Amino acid sequence: MDEATLAAVWAGYVETRSPEALELLMAQYAGLASYLGRKALAKAPAHQDREDILSYAHHGLLKAIQRFDPEMGVKFETYGTRVITGAIIDGQRSQDPLARQTRRRVKIVQAAIEELWDEGCSEPRIEQIADRARMEPEEVRAALLAQQTLNASLDAEEVETRGVSSEAEVVSMVSELRARLATRLASLSPRSRVFVLSLYVDDLSMREVSERLEISPAWCRQTRSNAMQELRR
Repeated sequence: MDEATLAAVWAGYVETRSPEALELLMAQYAGLASYLGRKALAKAPAHQDREDILSYAHHGLLKAIQRFDPEMGVKFETYGTRVITGAIIDGQRSQDPLARQTRRRVKIVQAAIEELWDEGCSEPRIEQIADRARMEPEEVRAALLAQQTLNASLDAEEVETRGVSSEAEVVSMVSELRARLATRLASLSPRSRVFVLSLYVDDLSMREVSERLEISPAWCRQTRSNAMQELRR
C-alpha cells in the first residue's frame, strides 16, 4: 500500500472505525507484529509457547491500531512497536512459570520483607527474612533468586524499547501509560483504590493509611500486595 493510500485508509478508520479499514490496517502491519513476536520468541524461556507469543503480538497490533492517532506526530511503526512489545511482555508475565510450591514461597518471603519494611528495616538481611517467614535461609535465597530470574528475563526485552527519539513520542508514551494505569485503578475495589491513592499520591505512611481507613496494619499489607500485583499485571 503506497503512502497516499495508507494515509487515506487511516483517515477513514479514524473517522468511521469501519471493520473494513481495520482489516486493511491489520494486514498492512501484520509483518511488524510477526517480527516482534519472533524476536520475543528467540529470547523466551522454553516453557512459553510460540503460538501464544505470536497471539500476544497480534493482539498488541490490534490495540495499537485502535488507539493510534495519526495527528500525534509519531509514525505508527514507532508507536506500534511499543504497544506490541508491551502486549507481548504482559502476556509472558501472565504465564507464571514458577512451580506452585516455589510461587508460595516467593509470596511468603515477599510478605515477610514487607512486614520488616513496615517496622523500619529498610534492608532486611536474609537471616531476618528467614526468621520472619519461618523458613531456612537457603529457601529464602532460592525464592528470591527465582523471582529475580523471572523478572530479569521479562524486563530485558522491555529495556530495549525505552529509547526516545522525539518529544511527540514521549507524549504518546505518557498518554498510553496514563490510560492503562487509569483503567487498572478503576478495576480495583473502592477501598483498594483509596488505599493506593493514599499511599502513592498523598504519600502517607502505612500507619497513616491504616488510621485513615480504620483498618488493621495486617490488612494494609495484604491490600498493598494485592493491589500492586493487579496494577503491575
